[in-house]
Amino acid sequence: MSWDGYIDNLKGHGKGSVSEGALIGLDGSHWTTGENLKISPTEAQAICKCFKSGDSSPLQANGLHIAGVKYMLLRFDDGKTLIFKKKGNGGGCIGKTKTAAVIAMYGDANAQTDAGTCNKAMNVIADYLEGLSM
Repeated sequence: MSWDGYIDNLKGHGKGSVSEGALIGLDGSHWTTGENLKISPTEAQAICKCFKSGDSSPLQANGLHIAGVKYMLLRFDDGKTLIFKKKGNGGGCIGKTKTAAVIAMYGDANAQTDAGTCNKAMNVIADYLEGLSM
């Protein structure tokens, strides 16, 4: 099964606000990523560990790292959504489904608008995967 279409769909729902995206399995496996988003196995495992344990304190203390960039964790909502940003503008969100994490990133321009639209786009994909029991 090809997962690449999900990134295109994520960006489409983002209406120009989603700069990159990725899908990783909750076991840390790589499903698909956008062209410019390279998530290391260590970074994927840290995200998955947070979702599995429900404990975001390691990410709050050490930061959330994605593609070698350190982000500050702003929120961990209901054990299902991580909201983060970097110094200055830019950030993203990660939504947990039954078997995967949907990662959506927004760039530096119009950060306030992009954050909300990015989160909505991520939730569309996460909800769709949940509906498929994924």
